[in-house]
Amino acid sequence: MPLAALTIAAALLRFATIDVQSYWFDEALTAKLVGMPFGDMISAIPDTELTPPLYYVVAWPWVHVFGTHELALRSLSALFGIALVPVAYLVARELVSRAAALATAALVAFNPLLVWYSQEARPYSLLALLCALSLLFFLRRRLWAWAAASVLALLTHYFAAFLVVPEAVWLVWVCRAEAGPRARAAIAAGVVAAVGIALIPLAAHERSRIGTGYIEGVSLRRRVIGVPEDFLAGVVVKFEATWEQLLEALALVVGAVGVWLARKAGVLVVGALALIAAGVPFVLAVGGADFLNTRNVIAACLPFLVVVAAGLARARPAVAAGGIGLLCAIGVATTAVFAADSTYQRSDFRGSAQALGAARGPRALVVPPVAGEIAYGRYLHGLSPMPATGAAVTEVDLVTPRSAKLGGAAVARPATVPALPPPFRLAERRYEETFTLVRYRAPRPIEVRPSDLARAAAPVVAGAIVLVQR
Repeated sequence: MPLAALTIAAALLRFATIDVQSYWFDEALTAKLVGMPFGDMISAIPDTELTPPLYYVVAWPWVHVFGTHELALRSLSALFGIALVPVAYLVARELVSRAAALATAALVAFNPLLVWYSQEARPYSLLALLCALSLLFFLRRRLWAWAAASVLALLTHYFAAFLVVPEAVWLVWVCRAEAGPRARAAIAAGVVAAVGIALIPLAAHERSRIGTGYIEGVSLRRRVIGVPEDFLAGVVVKFEATWEQLLEALALVVGAVGVWLARKAGVLVVGALALIAAGVPFVLAVGGADFLNTRNVIAACLPFLVVVAAGLARARPAVAAGGIGLLCAIGVATTAVFAADSTYQRSDFRGSAQALGAARGPRALVVPPVAGEIAYGRYLHGLSPMPATGAAVTEVDLVTPRSAKLGGAAVARPATVPALPPPFRLAERRYEETFTLVRYRAPRPIEVRPSDLARAAAPVVAGAIVLVQR
């Protein structure tokens, strides 16, 4: 059965390379949260996350059975990503035809963006699945099932509202002429609206605690263009290399052909939902509330792929097979490149922690702020912030992940390493592709202060914090 084969292929693609990459900061934070007692985790989420708590509630029992190793924790997201394949098939089958449904399932199975987030211990794979279920029940007018899926989607990510709210409006509108369905649609929409309203104070609190400079640091124009590029080609980390631009250009051409051919494919409503789910965040960003990036609008990915697949399925068999095959091949190729080339991967905290090795005695680690403390805490034991008054250590390590392609060839690689006062002597300098490690040792414990170390380390680790490992 083709659908079963595509689902198996999706599983193989997601699990084959699931633990190749290091946890990055956000995933390390996930592992830290779900490793807490349940009540402590729920209390900590509003001060550490920008999403509602459902994913963490689901992941908490998972990790207490399987652990927090990369494979164990990420496998939950992988299962959500695999389940998305048959749900995508059902959505397209409900709308168009079996051929379009198989095309949609293939695009989802091999989509590199969906593979990427199926291999990340974060809420986005669950969000995509729940929004797909909401869309399926919306199309079938299964009102209570739609309300349940929509509520769960809202409890996973606030931006699910940009999909489920227009669904609610449409359901109330189309059911207005029949007394029974009209009442059920109004109640179902009211339940979803009530949950959304109840989440507003939590969203406001989280926004007040956590900044979004990591989003605004990329130009809005680049992010807007990046959404359809990512939906089709999935080059999540963009370095503007020639092969990336070629793949994205090919994918956009095929996607544009699919959208053009879909005009008469009966997918107008789904296309409108995709446009609203991605377009409203853009309007908000223009208005000053800028949260627009691809992962935040991932709810629009499946509706968009349904439109592309439905259009291509209407073309001549050779054109349809060529277009779908090309997009699937791009997905496999980019997934393979991400796994093989470390420069396209997440921040390499694991590799740099392994390079540090076991502590020979008390040592100071000078690491990036916030991310360094949480992520290195995942791979190294016995870490604590150095007191402002200082501590006695026999070793000082300046260590940070780096990306030559994103930050430049010289980032975290000064020609002359910082000097520490005697009796500390330079013991090791490692300028690797994905991390920098500069190590100093002293023959006996020497009292050092974190402010002095952070200032000295500035050419290697900007804005550093200092930890002690005993």
